Amino acid sequence: MFRDSLIRTMEVNERKRSDNQYSNEEMIRKQKEELKALEIEEANKKKREREELERIKREEQEKIKQEKIKEELTKQKKKTLSPEPSPSDPNSTLIIFRYPDWSTRVERRFLKTEKIQVIITILNHNTFINTH
Repeated sequence: MFRDSLIRTMEVNERKRSDNQYSNEEMIRKQKEELKALEIEEANKKKREREELERIKREEQEKIKQEKIKEELTKQKKKTLSPEPSPSDPNSTLIIFRYPDWSTRVERRFLKTEKIQVIITILNHNTFINTH
């Protein structure tokens, strides 16, 4: 009977070791899966951050490009603009413009013979020389 009890105890201990080994292997496998999932998540996060930075960089470059285009148009308009007549010129008149938001007031002299289309073009492209 002692012998049978000893054999049963040995079998139980062997099963426990076997179960522990299986549990350890299972735990290691789960940890590896979790680590892999974390690595994938981190890689995706870095990818999203890179894409966001690239998007911001593209937007900034586009904004700079648009500003350069606007500046170039303004320069071209100013080149075609006739010089502002002197205040003493009897054929000139002073026109004062105030924008709808009232934040900008623009003054410029024009010849009385100047066509209204020139004034409108100037207004549309903010090519006035004197701004107050």
